[in-house]
Amino acid sequence: MKLNDSRMHKESTVYFLLFAIGLIIFFTVTFTFSFRDKVFQAFFQRPFSLAQGTDNTPEVDLIAVVDESSIRGVVNVENGKSNIPLNWKTENNPESCTGRFWSNVKKDDPWVGAKDVKGGDYVIAESLQPGIYVYSIDCSNELGDSSGSNLTINVGGKQTNIQPHITSFRASGGNSQFSLDEPNPVSRGTELKISWSAINTETPYGVCVANGSWPTIYKNTGNLEVRESFKLEKLKTYKYSIFCSNENGVDKQEISFIVR
Repeated sequence: MKLNDSRMHKESTVYFLLFAIGLIIFFTVTFTFSFRDKVFQAFFQRPFSLAQGTDNTPEVDLIAVVDESSIRGVVNVENGKSNIPLNWKTENNPESCTGRFWSNVKKDDPWVGAKDVKGGDYVIAESLQPGIYVYSIDCSNELGDSSGSNLTINVGGKQTNIQPHITSFRASGGNSQFSLDEPNPVSRGTELKISWSAINTETPYGVCVANGSWPTIYKNTGNLEVRESFKLEKLKTYKYSIFCSNENGVDKQEISFIVR
């Protein structure tokens, strides 16, 4: 009996030691990495993952469900349409998401403001009158901003053969010209100039929207020529995404900058 008791005591001691070591490893890893990130942030004013070149900026996707079809970008519906479900999904752990709305007909205040960072649903319950309804959502985290996502609902519009088209899209800062194909590394405090132009936005349902770091609505004013200036103050990823639509389609361009 004593031998069995001694063996059981030794086994219990081994299990306890293994459990204790596991707890020590768990808390050491957890607090070490958390402490490391906080120290790095305090001294260098940037997330550790961003300094390593990681670009896990959040993404968001907004869709409408019309007649059992999931639609992105532009939805053309008949006058009086109601109960249109909207759905947004996110990736890369956004810390905040914001809904924005513009219309030449009416307001939709419940959509405007903070949105669930894990995604969610919204129903446009009221009967829609002829006009433009722009639903927009942007998300961000400590690493940077999403490209955002837009949904334009055109009510009562007749499709034409005139597609919106962004004819030029460029950015400069100092003596630099930037690429549209990949994130552009820039220095903190860079004075950024973005210019773009679009045609075929003069139709009754033409509109352009900027998403990302500088959300803006460019109302239907005919063919557009836009010049914007921004200063990149924070150590993060900035994005500027242009989305132009009318009754017949959509065109989109995007540029991003990583401040190091």
